[in-house]
Formats: sequence, structure tokens, C-alpha cells
Amino acid sequence: MTSLSLFLLMTVMVDPLSAEDKPVGELFEEVDFSTGKLTDALAPPKTDGESEDSQPTKTAESSPEIDIPSGKWTVRFISQNASPKPSLLPKNSGLDILLDLQMVGAKQDNPHLLGHFNSEAAWYVQQGYLLPVDKKDSALRIATVKDFELQGIWNVEGRGGWFILLGYDDGHGYVLENTRFISKESGGPWHLSELRGGRGLPETFDKVCHEHKYEWKGDQPIRLTVQDKQLSLKVGEKDLLKEVPLANYGPGELIVGTFKGKYDPKPLKIKSLRIRSLP
Repeated sequence: MTSLSLFLLMTVMVDPLSAEDKPVGELFEEVDFSTGKLTDALAPPKTDGESEDSQPTKTAESSPEIDIPSGKWTVRFISQNASPKPSLLPKNSGLDILLDLQMVGAKQDNPHLLGHFNSEAAWYVQQGYLLPVDKKDSALRIATVKDFELQGIWNVEGRGGWFILLGYDDGHGYVLENTRFISKESGGPWHLSELRGGRGLPETFDKVCHEHKYEWKGDQPIRLTVQDKQLSLKVGEKDLLKEVPLANYGPGELIVGTFKGKYDPKPLKIKSLRIRSLP
């Protein structure tokens, strides 16, 4: 365990924020998440022996139950703790740090892409962002959903790999992965593949975004939706993915993470995150 991880275990929890949710408003007008409500009603129940100050560290389970209501936004994280001193996740955030998620990417022999993944890194809050602690594989469970819309302000600039797991249930789901290479000519392609038994199916591996030279710069609004087995992703003003089919998609875990390949994991930083189920 790193010295930073040891320090975090001794750090005081961040108090959850409270206020009323605001209307959704226009799709990509700036959202003031500081007025959101960090709900605890839907947070997973404590297990026997779990302390008040412990962070959730469970893995995705089979037969998931939807935990995000339809229509109304559930805020999972809003910018807080502007101090450079790191602190733990709010205990009622509803986010789960996954420390033993394992999977194998569809192109595991390519050092730039998702390979043999084994989540090890914890997450913490620092300078207003939620981010992984170490330069290791990391995974963060956001929610259990079927059709959904996710919005937030994220910073995913720089080299390295990261992914979003969609409908993950007992080793099955879809993984959307992105790697930014050192060469501007190579760009940062987005690939999608289906998982079976925790392994990516090579025959499903596909480059799904032709804006492969899109370079993420600074904090950007993000909108991710899955509806009627179709995936869409908008970052800033760019529609990177639009109604990409997910033929075998079903209810499951929504997970975001970073992976170590040729480069260190992508320095993913989350400033705000909210989600709702779609009817």
C-alpha cells in the first residue's frame, strides 16, 4: 500500500452536501452542481462489521436491481474539497470503489488497449475533483441501471487509457475504451466490444468514433446515454457517438475506470456527476 493510500485511510470523511435539485434545463448549458443534492436514500446498505467511516469497496454482482429512479436526477458527486489535501469519498455518495474487478479486453495483445485488467487503485477527492489514487488499474461503480442519462463535468485530457463499462452483469456487458497516444496522427480512437465471461469478444471489437483525433482539453461537459439498446456520447460540442447499437445490452452496472497499458492510466478527473434512469 502506498504512503498516499495510508494517508487517505486516516483522513476525515467529506460531509455530504445538501440542497435542492435544479431543473435539467437545456441539454448542454452549464449546470450548477453545487445546488444539487447528494442523496443517501439509495446508497447501498451497510454490511455487518462495516464502520461508519469505511468506503464502499464491493464488486459488481449478478442479477442487479435498478437503483436510480426514472426522471429525477440523482447526484453522485459535486465539486468539493478545493484543498490540495486529499480526502475520502462522501460515505453516502452511492459510488463504489471496486478493488477486485477483473476482465480481459478484446485486443489484449495490443499494449495500447485494454488488456488484462485488475482494479487496484482507490479513489479520493482533491482540489475539487474525484480521481484515482495510484497509477494503477482503477474502477468506480456509478450505478445499476438499464436505460439512463449521465451528465457531468469531467477532465480526461492527457495520454493513457480509460473505459466505461455498460450493463455489466456477471461478466457480461459492453466496454467502451479510449486511449490517447503520444502521436497526434494516431489520435485517441474509441473502441467498443462486448464482454462474455469477463472477456472481450474479438469479433465484436470495433472503432465506433470517427472523431479519433479529438483531443480532450480541460474540463468538459459530458453526456452519456443508453436508450433502446443504443449508445450516444457527447463531449463539449462534439457528438462523438450517436446511437451506436448494443444488440445484447441489458440491466447492469455502470462503471468507469482507467487502465495501465503502454502509458500510465489516463489521469481521469471528475468534477461533477449526476444520473437518471430513462423510461
